[in-house]
Amino acid sequence: MYAEHCTHARHHEAQRSAVAASLIAIAGALLGVSTFDKALTPGDLPLLAMIIALGIFGVLFSGKQYERASMHMQRARAFRNAIDAELPGSPLKRIADEADVLHTSEFRVLARLRIHKFWMALHIFVALVGLSLAVLAVVSPMREAASTRAGADQLPTTGHDDGANRRSGSLAARGV
Repeated sequence: MYAEHCTHARHHEAQRSAVAASLIAIAGALLGVSTFDKALTPGDLPLLAMIIALGIFGVLFSGKQYERASMHMQRARAFRNAIDAELPGSPLKRIADEADVLHTSEFRVLARLRIHKFWMALHIFVALVGLSLAVLAVVSPMREAASTRAGADQLPTTGHDDGANRRSGSLAARGV
C-alpha cells in the first residue's frame, strides 16, 4: 500500500508537469498569434482572454494536482508509520528524522520554499501577461505604430510589375 500511494503521488506530479508544459506552449502560441502583426488592438482580446483563461486553469489544475499528490503522500506516511510502529525501536522514523535534519541544515532557505507555489506562480504569471496585454489593447491600442511600420517597410517601385519589383533589396528592385 505504501508503494502504491507513492506511485500515485508521482503520477500526479508528472501529470502536473506535463499539463503545465502544454499550457505554457499553448499560451506562447496564442501570444505569438496575437502579436504577429506587431500591434495590439481590441481585435486581439479573444486570444488574450484565452491566455488569461489558460493561466487561471493552470493555477487551479496545479493546485488540485498538489492536493491529490499530498493526499497520497499523507497516506503513504501513515502506512510507513504503521509499519514502523511494529518494528522494535521505530527505525524508519529515526532514519527519516535524521535525513530531514541533515537536509534542512544543508538547504536552510530552499527547504522552506514549496515547489507547488512556484508552479502556481508560473500560471499566475501567464494570466497576468494576458491581462496586461488585454488592458493595453483596450486602453492604448497600437494601430498607428503598426501602420507606420508597415508604410516604412515598403520600397519604392518603378511603377510597373514585371516581376523585377521584389523586396529583395537590390537596386533593380528599388527602381534605380
